[in-house]
Amino acid sequence: MLERYPFSKLFLEQASGIDGLSVVFSGRGAILIPPKVKYFYMPRIMIHDVELLETKLKNYISAIESTDILFTKIDQKHDIAYYLGILIKNLTNSDYQNFEEYVDMFTQFILDNTFSEFDEKKDLGFVSSTDAISVRRFSEFYGSETPYALKIWKKNRHMRYELPLIRYGIYQNSRGEKVARIFMVQRKKIYKQNELIKNMNKSFNPINSGVKEYRDIAPSMVACMTVFIGMLHSRGIKNIEVADFIPRRYMHFKGVVTEEQRDNIQFHATDKYLRLFLRINNHLEGFDITAYPNDVDSFMHIRLRDTLKSKSASLDPYLQLGMSSQNLISEKKLVKD
Repeated sequence: MLERYPFSKLFLEQASGIDGLSVVFSGRGAILIPPKVKYFYMPRIMIHDVELLETKLKNYISAIESTDILFTKIDQKHDIAYYLGILIKNLTNSDYQNFEEYVDMFTQFILDNTFSEFDEKKDLGFVSSTDAISVRRFSEFYGSETPYALKIWKKNRHMRYELPLIRYGIYQNSRGEKVARIFMVQRKKIYKQNELIKNMNKSFNPINSGVKEYRDIAPSMVACMTVFIGMLHSRGIKNIEVADFIPRRYMHFKGVVTEEQRDNIQFHATDKYLRLFLRINNHLEGFDITAYPNDVDSFMHIRLRDTLKSKSASLDPYLQLGMSSQNLISEKKLVKD
């Protein structure tokens, strides 16, 4: 059967070799079954049509070969078989249910040029009389959740402060609407505490004014995500999906043999991340959470209205910079590094 479908055959061989998945053919499709002793909570990968999968995999490899970002650098060490194999690394629970759709979506992630103007770092403008915001889009390394990530800095005359990294992908749904899927909001750089760092940390504190719920979420994360939401809105991207859990990240946990243990890991892995968006929902008018994970699928779904406003005077400058990001202030007018 698979001789007619070389990419699908190579993919199944890689998936079987990497994780020891068993392949069972069913009608036009196939099911990849994980060894439960080793990976209790890794779902089955459902392929509904091998012929369709072949087409999607060809498009995926073509996208890789037509771009030069880090994620898609095919070389002697990382060949086509490798790039087919890593497709299973970052599946959410919903993605396991329709693998062909996931391959198509990830191909769109690679080819999407939204925010390409930020491939070189640019300043957006000021959020106060002394502090400015700058943005850069980075290409990720192979195996990351997405081909691109957005990094935002807050800077003044004395220092540049790195905000959490946003890993995202943008694709077009069946209705022709662009959707931003957010996989991770993650702080990487750890600063040593000194007077400058303390002052920069304090500069975010006004965002907490009057906030009673979700105060465990750092205001710097709220500021960072608000800039990004404004940037999406300015480009007409009104649909956001927040990925709740990626099972293969947590397969290193040992001794997970019950659904209760699995659910407990999922809760602790995603709870604080999802609470970020619950908090933003309290800050912004026109930011509507339309579904929670497991309501319709494994994502939190968010819809931005045509009019988006901040209820917080302290957060509003961050939103406004994001929403005006297509009309950048000249670099020379901003605070220099």
